[in-house]
Amino acid sequence: MYRIGDVEAVLVCAAAMGYEYKVSTKQMDPDGLHVPVLLVKHNGEFEEYWPITDNDQAMRLAKKFMLKVNFFDNSAEFHMQGGSSLRAKSDDSVNSAIVDCVVECMMFTMTEEVAIPLRKALEQFTIDMVE
Repeated sequence: MYRIGDVEAVLVCAAAMGYEYKVSTKQMDPDGLHVPVLLVKHNGEFEEYWPITDNDQAMRLAKKFMLKVNFFDNSAEFHMQGGSSLRAKSDDSVNSAIVDCVVECMMFTMTEEVAIPLRKALEQFTIDMVE
């Protein structure tokens, strides 16, 4: 089962990539519980977006943010001007580290233009989960 923190992180990544996105909770797991699924518009069609487990999606994030990715210790690092850097490490996978690093990068650069639609998507997610 996915934590809401994962959904929020993946939503931030979709916004960082500039994708049009929406959250669907229409899918259900074997226990009959709603499963959050983020859909992004790619090549004119909405498709599932989950870079935590999708290697291609995670690598597109790493490429866009020019992250230094270390596959041996599951870490990703973003070097900023002035010599400082942001580093994320994961016990789960390098994909999780990439997602976490992008979220940290976005925290420094997120504008209201990005934040307001994200908030609305998260509110919709909460409403869908209750229904």
